[in-house]
Amino acid sequence: MNISFRHAVERDALEIVPFLRDRERINLIRVGNPADIIREAMRESVSNYVCMADGAIAVMWGLQAAQMLGDSAYLWMLGTSVIEDHPIHFLRYSRAAMRLMRKRYRVLYGEIEMDYNLSIKWLTWLGAKITPHERRLMFVLHDGEGYGA
Repeated sequence: MNISFRHAVERDALEIVPFLRDRERINLIRVGNPADIIREAMRESVSNYVCMADGAIAVMWGLQAAQMLGDSAYLWMLGTSVIEDHPIHFLRYSRAAMRLMRKRYRVLYGEIEMDYNLSIKWLTWLGAKITPHERRLMFVLHDGEGYGA
């Protein structure tokens, strides 16, 4: 499998929607048009990336800076069925993606649903600290912790 990373472009927001994991697509539909929601998240982000697997988008993510000159960023991420079809590749390359994100930010944080066990397991494997926050879980990845740092 040929894996590569690149900056996301606006058309990626439309192209990823049909391939999103069911749960992620349903959550976006609850809020509105998935492509519009993704484009809005991209506009609010300082960096947007995609991980391509054999020419198809496997994962899309963005980093939203907490403060203009700060060293922390909110991480949002959307995954496609490619992740489930090739979990070992995803695990292997997720560490490279984390290094890419950490070039600018010392702390990455975000939210996950309480019952999204695969995401909890993956984030824990990467070294994230996970704590309850309202009806979701909050994760925090600090510089120098986890993923072979």
